[in-house]
Order: sequence, then structure tokens, then C-alpha cells
Amino acid sequence: MATTKLMTADDLWEMGEDARFCELIRGELICMSPASGRHGKIGIRITTLLDLYTSRTKLGDVFGTEAGFMLARDPDTLLAPDAAFVRADRVPPEDDQKGFLELVPNLVVEVLSPSERPGQITTKLLTYLNAGVQIVWLVDAENTSVTIHSAGETPHTLTTDDEIDGGEVLSGFSAPFAAFFERWLRDN
Repeated sequence: MATTKLMTADDLWEMGEDARFCELIRGELICMSPASGRHGKIGIRITTLLDLYTSRTKLGDVFGTEAGFMLARDPDTLLAPDAAFVRADRVPPEDDQKGFLELVPNLVVEVLSPSERPGQITTKLLTYLNAGVQIVWLVDAENTSVTIHSAGETPHTLTTDDEIDGGEVLSGFSAPFAAFFERWLRDN
């Protein structure tokens, strides 16, 4: 029986640009195509809204789409969510942020791509929650909705008529969910 050699985060780092759109789940290399323009625009809107709020409140730091988070070792799991929030008391010093971040974010945002299969999405969601991420926002650009997952709670879905908040993780954060899609909704 053939076995596949598991990769490590160090292997991924050494790949440089060849690993630009790759992640690791339990040592298995998962590569994807670059995101669509719409996906990128929604991701940057969410990141900007979160960053503006956390910069003002000093609750923590927001990381954008290309920041890799080491969620587990041996075998390595390294994911790069579209946006991530880490509470201030857990943010590593700037000098420790030169490589992959060796910590579990408090909140992650994934903007779903039409090319992602349901099994991939479920695997990623469970990986985040099992690693200790407190809140996962799965943003469905096609249906302009977000499903909010928290460990031990029933997921709930919001649409553009709803207000989204950060719960206990991002205390005080609240925004119309439509702001994530603002320009797209206005133009269509």
C-alpha cells in the first residue's frame, strides 16, 4: 500500500511562491486556485470593518487573507482564513510574526468559493472549531448570507437584512451584514 509523505509547515514555507494558495490539514497539502475578484472584495471589506473597530477599541489585531495560522503540529495543520481576529492579550510581538503565526485565532472568517466542495468546507470548519477557534463566520457570497458557528452552539444564518455582531469575542462590534456586500448589492 502506497503512503503519502506528510508535509510540515516548514516544507510549505520552503516552497515559497509555489505555496501561495496552499494550506495544510493534518500534513496533507491542500492547494486552491486564486479567489475571484468578488471573493477578494468581500474579504477586504470584512477585514477593513473588523480592523477599523479593533484599531479604535484596542481589543486585538486583525489579520488578512494571506496570514497562515499554525493550528496543530505533528501532523501540521496550517490554515489561512480570509480574515482572523486575535485578542490583544494573545497577539505575539511583531518580531514573532515574521513566519506563520503559531496560535489559534479567536474568530475566523471564510468567504466561500464556488469551487469549494461541501466536504472541504465541513473539514475546514471542524478543523477551526476543534483547534479552539471560538467563532467562525462562513460567508456565502452567492446567497449573500453568513452562517455563524460557535463551539457547542447551534449555527445560525444571517442575511443582508440582519445585523452581525462579534459576540463575546469581539465585544461591542456590530455592523449591518449588508455592509459586507454593499457595493455589489448596490450595483446589481
